[in-house]
Amino acid sequence: MHSPLVFDFVENLFEDERQYYIFEKIERLRKQMLADSSKVQITDFGAGSLTGNKAEKPLKDIADSALTSKPFCELLFKTVSHYKSTTIVELGTSLGLATTYLASARPTSSKVYTLEGNPHVAAIAKRNFQKLELNNIELVLGQFEHTLQATINQLPQLDLVFFDGNHQKQPTVDYFQLCLPKASEETIFIFDDIYWSEGMTEAWNEIRQHEQVSHSIDLYQFGLLFFKKKTAATEAHTLIPHKWKPWSAGFFS
Repeated sequence: MHSPLVFDFVENLFEDERQYYIFEKIERLRKQMLADSSKVQITDFGAGSLTGNKAEKPLKDIADSALTSKPFCELLFKTVSHYKSTTIVELGTSLGLATTYLASARPTSSKVYTLEGNPHVAAIAKRNFQKLELNNIELVLGQFEHTLQATINQLPQLDLVFFDGNHQKQPTVDYFQLCLPKASEETIFIFDDIYWSEGMTEAWNEIRQHEQVSHSIDLYQFGLLFFKKKTAATEAHTLIPHKWKPWSAGFFS
């Protein structure tokens, strides 16, 4: 734990168990979606689901497989809050739950640009944003290959990017490369599901060794990259507390 950056992350985010009032409101949406049997049309442009793809799925099944777990959603919120992220890009809106955590951390001083390819789940996400009265979200509809470059071109820099859309190696590396020119020493890149498949793990290991990356933190489900000015070789840290281990009972709750 030599790095001040990593020490700060552990002290102020990793071990921070504070609960904010907005968490309960967002988690009520999770519960509602997990109980909703209405059918949603699926258009999957990424790697799809490990449980298989169908033309239509009950909303509760999509929520069960696609929603980011509560501990990691809270970490997204606390990351935006602690590092005062202003310009945020999310690749993969899905039902919008993680988006609401990102946006509610600094609702009056940040803007979240969230990209989604499926118009049917995007419509549900929009309803969730409206229920929480979050006005700092811009949902960009379309395949990432068509929307990501255009989105980041209009932004002066990227403070935080959450990669959670296409779980394949080469697209993940490509999206990282597209976002990299807008990264600064204050930027944080967060990758979801870095052990979801062999390809995602390969992508993570390749990306975290990039010469512009100063620190990488492996939380098993999430991988975080920092771009602070280097004083030595890239630092890599693995942090998996018991309560977040993937085999623990509450990890995906």
